Amino acid sequence: MTVENQTISVLSELLHKFGTCMQELQHNRAAVIAEHNKYRLCQVEKFWWKGNATFLQQLLSKEQAEAQRLLAQLRNTEEEQEAVVVELRGTVDKLRAQLLEKSAALVETEQDYQSAIGAAEVSNDRAQAAEALAAVERQAARSAREEAATAIAQLKEQHAHQQAALEASLRAEFEQVALEQAAEAQQRQAAAVAAEQAAAAAAAAALQAADEARAAALEARLRQEADTKLEEQRSQLAAGCAATLTEAASDAAEHARALTATLAAQQASAAAAAAAELQAARVDMAAVCERSLQEQRSAEAERELQLVSDTATARAAAAAAERASQQSVAMAEEARREQGVCEARAAAADAAYQEQAAGMAGELKRVEAQAGEWRAKYVKMVGRVNDALSHAQRERLQELMAAVHVTTHAMNAAAATASA
Repeated sequence: MTVENQTISVLSELLHKFGTCMQELQHNRAAVIAEHNKYRLCQVEKFWWKGNATFLQQLLSKEQAEAQRLLAQLRNTEEEQEAVVVELRGTVDKLRAQLLEKSAALVETEQDYQSAIGAAEVSNDRAQAAEALAAVERQAARSAREEAATAIAQLKEQHAHQQAALEASLRAEFEQVALEQAAEAQQRQAAAVAAEQAAAAAAAAALQAADEARAAALEARLRQEADTKLEEQRSQLAAGCAATLTEAASDAAEHARALTATLAAQQASAAAAAAAELQAARVDMAAVCERSLQEQRSAEAERELQLVSDTATARAAAAAAERASQQSVAMAEEARREQGVCEARAAAADAAYQEQAAGMAGELKRVEAQAGEWRAKYVKMVGRVNDALSHAQRERLQELMAAVHVTTHAMNAAAATASA
């Protein structure tokens, strides 16, 4: 009954571990869903200011598809775990029924053994048979205890080595997968950053070229207008000066002729006075022309300064566009980094689940091996008792051993099915 109790306790412990794994899996599912929702909210908050509705819709659809895929994967994993738990419970029920049958057979064997002891006590060699049976029982119990202790120590050591090797291999695989995922993420991030930088540079170059072309066209148009207006003003001033000079010359000639007719004596002084007036008129007209040219030049300089200011404003706008592109690139990098963190957490949860499943399979194998060892010890003990029994009792014991062998074979098959 000790082997059956141990088997039942181990199976109960395995069921408890399966329940714990299911709870952890549900907790991990809730954590993954919370992280995913948090990541999606962060993405929406970060990219909302850009006003790119198409990009936001694509991002949301992609994240929803990823969330649905993760939920479907978790749901499939839960269904598989529930199916395994149901199968293990059925296996435990079958093993419990078989153990009850085996216990009844062992009780019957013990009754036969007691009847054999009673028959031996009735015979003349009653004392010798009792001593022999007691010695056999003591020897069998001692050897069984020693072998059980040795087997348990060996199994514990083997299980520890196997668990350490499995943990090392799983850790190495997980590190390799993490490194590969990090390398792929870095490559994708570098490619995306390079593409965005190239696009930003092309946009900035196009904007700068357009601004320069626009500035050059504006400058050429302003220069042409300024030259046209200056030429018109020069022609108007020249015509006015010529007309004024012509009028002054005619007035002077008429005044000279009148003075010549009336005052011949004062001809020299009148001619000098007329020449002085004509020179003063010429100086005044030259001053007026110079002032007009200076005003035209100052207006042209102001236009050139305004053109330079417009060019500087266009360049500042290009720089602001480039800074905005850099900020968008930084935000895209941060979003990719957070997505990598979520994927790493999901991979860690999956690896933990795989490790727990492997540990449970090892426990099942260990229980199966221990049951086989106990079965061998029981066969050995029954063989020793068989040596001290009569022929009829041996035949009865062989029949019981055959029944026990069939039951044990069925138990091993059920354990193999559960482990598979």
